[in-house]
Amino acid sequence: MKIKGYVNTTLFVAGSVASFFQSTGAKADEFTERMNTVYMFGDYGLGTYKSLLVDSNDTMGVVTYGLGVTAGQEKNISVEYRTEKQTVNFKINQSSLTSAWTSTIFKYRIWAFEFGPVIGGVKMKSERESSEIFNIVGDGYGGYFGILIPVSRSDMAYLNVMSVSTAPPVDTKERTVTLGPRLDIELGGKIALTRKALNFTVGYRQRTHSITEGGIAYNELQTATFLGLQLGKDF
Repeated sequence: MKIKGYVNTTLFVAGSVASFFQSTGAKADEFTERMNTVYMFGDYGLGTYKSLLVDSNDTMGVVTYGLGVTAGQEKNISVEYRTEKQTVNFKINQSSLTSAWTSTIFKYRIWAFEFGPVIGGVKMKSERESSEIFNIVGDGYGGYFGILIPVSRSDMAYLNVMSVSTAPPVDTKERTVTLGPRLDIELGGKIALTRKALNFTVGYRQRTHSITEGGIAYNELQTATFLGLQLGKDF
């Protein structure tokens, strides 16, 4: 039901953005001008991880970085690779959860809308009172949808939604652990510090997924507000 709600909300926002662009006369080349041929980015986020697996909530720091390449006459084809790393220490019950998520996103842009397939990967380790619960590695496939919203000639806001289904992961000690589909939602903005080469990024991210361990599924929720930089170059 939650995923259906997210989809309905995304479709509503997409329709609203399209109506806004039609009323303001935004042109396709306005988006092309904002795209770099090659770019790299990094940011740091502070947020909260709510885990039913360890039955606890706590704060966390998240490091995200990646790079991308854009092609096409209107720069409407791109590939982006990103990595997100975090370690959460749940002080109340002396538990921890360390994870590294990767996403290779193939994007095709039509006007203000982007979409395409995603190849995702994950490494995750959980401990309770110094005893390892699991240590897994997995990968999977999914899809991406994004909306670009021009704010000024140089600045832009955006909304990204990505869903990835992970195949049964491999545990180092052959324990049975599975991950449910992950749903990532990101709402942010890019503020130009130079004409095109350097942008300041700010936004909010949310990720939901489940972890099944010992035959029981636990829902996980993480949210974070982030600040970062994006460096780009045109050729």
